[in-house]
Amino acid sequence: MAITCVSVENFKPFRDRVNIPLKPITVFIGANSAGKSSAIHALAALKQSAQRQLPGRALLLDGPDALVSLGRYVDAVHAHDYRKQIGLGIKFEANLQVYDFTSGGRVGRRVQTADLEYWWRFHGTLRTQRVLLASRSCVVLGHEFQVKRRPKTSEYIATLDQDSSELNVVQVQNLAVRVQAPLRSSTEEEFRRYAAWQMLNAADEAMLRELERIQYLGPFRYPPQRLYAYHGTSPGVGPDGRGAIPLLISEITGHQRRPNLQYVQEWLQRLGLIHEMKVSRQGTSDYFRVEVKASDRSEVGTPADIGFGFSQVLPVLVQCAFAEEGGTYLFEQPEIHLHPTAQRRLGLFFADALNRRRATYVLETHSRYLIYGLQDAVRDRVLNGEDVIVYAVRSNNGISALRSYRIDEGGDLWDEWERGFVEPWE
Repeated sequence: MAITCVSVENFKPFRDRVNIPLKPITVFIGANSAGKSSAIHALAALKQSAQRQLPGRALLLDGPDALVSLGRYVDAVHAHDYRKQIGLGIKFEANLQVYDFTSGGRVGRRVQTADLEYWWRFHGTLRTQRVLLASRSCVVLGHEFQVKRRPKTSEYIATLDQDSSELNVVQVQNLAVRVQAPLRSSTEEEFRRYAAWQMLNAADEAMLRELERIQYLGPFRYPPQRLYAYHGTSPGVGPDGRGAIPLLISEITGHQRRPNLQYVQEWLQRLGLIHEMKVSRQGTSDYFRVEVKASDRSEVGTPADIGFGFSQVLPVLVQCAFAEEGGTYLFEQPEIHLHPTAQRRLGLFFADALNRRRATYVLETHSRYLIYGLQDAVRDRVLNGEDVIVYAVRSNNGISALRSYRIDEGGDLWDEWERGFVEPWE
C-alpha cells in the first residue's frame, strides 16, 4: 500500500529528526550537496538492510550487495560524529492478521487494515565501524512495542505499551525482531496481551514486505550495449538500470500481448527520442539485439549508436511500466542527459504512470523543466495536485532543512519555489 512517510535523524546532512510525508509523486530539488538524495538513500538503506542477512550488523550501508553505497557509519552519520545515533523511520498502511482472544481461549482471527509506524535507532563502533541496533519502536492499532539493547551487553529486551514487564528478544535480524511471549495465565487480560505480541510478528512481516517492494534507480546508469544477454530477470531494473532490457525481453519471450513494451515505446516516441524500437533474439542464443530508429528517415542502429539520452531514460520508463500497485519507486536524476523539452515531457510521463499504476514515485532532480511538466499535467487535469509534493532542500552551516510546496488546481506552485533552485536563497 506504499510508504507514506520517511523520517531521518542524524543522517547525512539532517541533524534533527524530520518527518517527510510522501505523496504519490514526491520531488526533491535543491543545490548540490544540499541533501536532496538523503530521503531516497534512507529508504534504499532500509530496503537493502531488510533483504540481506546481516550477521552482527543491523544496517547495511555499503558492500557488494548494497543498492546505494553510503560508506562507513562515520560517513553516514551527521557531522561524521560516530557518537551520534542515526534514526530512520517509515509509516505505511497494511492489512494485518490479528487474533481475538477471551478468557476462554482463541475465538478467531481476522484481517484488519492498520497504519504502522516504525522508528529505528542505530549506533556505530569506532574501531570496527559495525552498525548495531540501539532501539526500535513499532506503533500499530493503539499499541506501542519498544525494543532496547541492554547496556553493555548484546542482549535486547522488549516492552509493550506501559507494561513494565520485560521480555527477552530471541532474535534481531533484517530490522525485524522475534520475541518470546508465553501465555502466563488464562485471564482475559493475559489473552489480550498475548494477542498483541502475536500482532507484532504480523506487523514485522508486513514491514519486511513493504521494504522489499522498494525499487531504487541511481544516477549512474549502465552504458548502452549492442547485444544484451538474457539469463532471467528480477523485479526491478536495478540500481544502475541494467535490468531494463531483460525486463522487456521477459515480456517478449513470455507473452503474446506486450503492454509494457508498447507503453515504453509510446513514451520514447512522445519524449522525442526515437521513431521505432525493436527487440529480437539473435538466432537461438541467449543474446538479444535492440534496434532503434531515431526518425522515420534515419538508419537502424543500436542504443550504443544514438544519443545517450535514450539509454539513460529507458530504465526510468521500464521501471514505471512494470511497477506494482502500491510499490515505492526511487529515482535519482531521472532526467539525466535529456533535452529540456524531453525533461518537461518526462513530468507528464510520471503523471501518466501514476494513473496507470497507483504507486509512489520519489524523484530527486536538478530539472525545473520536469517540475514544469508536472504543473502542465495538473493544469490539463491529467494529475491531481493533491498527489504531488515538491520539497526544496537547503543547507545552512552543514545542516539541511526542507520546505514543501504544492501545485494548486491551476497548475501553479505555491510560493516562490524556484528561489534557491535557479536563484540563490536570500
